[in-house]
Amino acid sequence: MTNFIKISTLFSVLVIAVFAFNAFTPSALAVATGGGDGGCCGGGGGSSYSQSSYYSQGSYYSQSSYYSQSSYHVPAPLPVCRVTATPASIVSGGTSRLTWTSTSATTDGSINQSVGAVNPQNTAGYRDVSPSVNTTYTMTVRNIDGVTATCTTSVTVTHPTPAPRCDSFTGTPTSLPYGGGNVTLKWNTTNATGVSISGIGSVNVDNTVGRVENVTASKTFTLTATNVTGSVNCSVPVTVTTNSGLSCDYFNVDKTTVDRGESFTLSWGTTNADSVSINQGVGSVSSDGSHTTSIQGDTTYTLTATKGSQTVTCTRPVTVRTSTYSQGSYYSQGSYYSQGSYSGGGSSTPTCDIDASDEHITAGQEVTLSWESSRAEDLTIKDSFGNEIISTDDLDDDDKEDFFDGEIKVRPLQATTYYLEVENGSQDHTCTVKVDVDGGVIVTEVRNQPLVAGIALTQVPYTGFDAGPTLTFIFYALLGLWAAFIAYTLVLKKKVS
Repeated sequence: MTNFIKISTLFSVLVIAVFAFNAFTPSALAVATGGGDGGCCGGGGGSSYSQSSYYSQGSYYSQSSYYSQSSYHVPAPLPVCRVTATPASIVSGGTSRLTWTSTSATTDGSINQSVGAVNPQNTAGYRDVSPSVNTTYTMTVRNIDGVTATCTTSVTVTHPTPAPRCDSFTGTPTSLPYGGGNVTLKWNTTNATGVSISGIGSVNVDNTVGRVENVTASKTFTLTATNVTGSVNCSVPVTVTTNSGLSCDYFNVDKTTVDRGESFTLSWGTTNADSVSINQGVGSVSSDGSHTTSIQGDTTYTLTATKGSQTVTCTRPVTVRTSTYSQGSYYSQGSYYSQGSYSGGGSSTPTCDIDASDEHITAGQEVTLSWESSRAEDLTIKDSFGNEIISTDDLDDDDKEDFFDGEIKVRPLQATTYYLEVENGSQDHTCTVKVDVDGGVIVTEVRNQPLVAGIALTQVPYTGFDAGPTLTFIFYALLGLWAAFIAYTLVLKKKVS
């Protein structure tokens, strides 16, 4: 009996040892998870041992010793994530969008910086953020085993630069006497990275000490302050007195084209001049006057009038007719080249001639100016007071042809010289005619009133036909006889009857 008990105990220990050994071997694990080639009793792979199955060595597993399929776990893949901010840089107050992707992550995800929970598996998901400072966003995801992974993205925040400001810009003084003087400029700016002043260029952004500039004529200094956001302007006007009353009223010559040695007369008038002089050897002259002289070649006279430091000038050219003979030869029968008919090169010299129907008239009498020209491209007629009567400068070439020869009626009120100037390229020529006026009236005021549109016969017994004094006398004589005849018929003859 005692031996039986010992043998039973030894057998039980042996069975337990074999079971424990097989339970912790790879084959046992394969059986526990349903793997292997099916063993002896359960068919193909994937089957588990039933309660009635027993080990290949003949050992029997009890219900309490059976391993379930969950007794062994294969680890899940590690999670991976990616989060992106678009745009990655914003201006303060702007918005950036966070988007993400992930693999092997559950729906349990989150982003810090108060963004909160997100679904990492939702690839269409996003969150808009508006950080006020540079911010890094961290996304956290985990897999089914609870293993976590993180990914980050950053948003840079820039703050806009304030616009530049021109705080002050002054000039001292801002009003200068005639001739000008020095002006001290001062300025202050805010938020400016560059400053420039018109007529000066780039300067310091601030100058409270002052910059001295010499000003000789009225002008406006404009300061421009700039930075990356734009620019702003401020200005200081400086006025220089220019009206000293000095003026060159006129500077004329009675002949603009003369023969060598031929006399001509310069005449001039000025206002408020302390001194007056004329170059070309004439020298100092009176404020108003005339001077007769002659020249041997083309000459330009310049009159200079001065008052204090102010100076004004007037000019007047005089041209000498060039010789038409070549190496002493000339045409037979006394013919010769007309003035300017020969030119050594370049443009041909134009010619002209101007006449007046009467060169001595009473004030207001009508005079007809007639002229001819040749080889002219432009023509101008002026009077000695600077008035332009005819000019072809602004006409088409076809229209100019109508003015190179012609006539015009004028009514001078005082002695007047008329200048006919013709041009051809670089060559020009001037002709003159003078009309003397008796009892001339100088017009000192022009009244702005419309021209008379017409004259009615009920106001003035005038027919509009300029018949001259003889025919006019005959007209009025016949008119008187007719009136007498009517009176006789209606009055005297009636009484007789």
